[in-house]
Amino acid sequence: NLGIPQDAEHIRFSGTVARREEGPVLQGRISITTYESPIVLSPERCASPFREPPVAFHSSADSLLIAGKLVLPDGPGPYPAAVFVTGSDPDTREAWQFEARSLASRGVASLLYDKRGVGESTGASHDLASWDDLAGDVAGAVRYLRSRSDLIDPRRIGLIGQSQGTWIITKVAADDPEIRFLVTISG
Repeated sequence: NLGIPQDAEHIRFSGTVARREEGPVLQGRISITTYESPIVLSPERCASPFREPPVAFHSSADSLLIAGKLVLPDGPGPYPAAVFVTGSDPDTREAWQFEARSLASRGVASLLYDKRGVGESTGASHDLASWDDLAGDVAGAVRYLRSRSDLIDPRRIGLIGQSQGTWIITKVAADDPEIRFLVTISG
């Protein structure tokens, strides 16, 4: 609803790949309907100011090994924590890293994980998993966090779900009265 005919809306990029010492860089111009700007995309990764140790835990549903990472605030714990649960896409632990880092800057730890059958997590494709299987993965994540009382306050653990993840976190919370909060995004 930009005040122009819908067929006039567009996103266009024109540019080239430049070879630089640090790797290939995509540079050019992007236009979004009436907005235009230069753009440069490089493979450089921003270092996180937070501790992000890799972790692994077992699903409560079928004992699959689920791989992920913690995103921990600076300073001493134990911290309140959130488990991020993605939608139906084959997401890795990196899907919610920006949101997890934002929480870490406010003193809240996060557990991010690769969906079953994705990244470093074992098992068949997540598309073949039942909702009970996926809920077991989240319950396993919560069990893992509760076992880490050196870092995580086991009385302050919540779940954040997006799309399909909202259904999964609701299922987990219905079975676990000690879950302290739910955040549903696009449920």
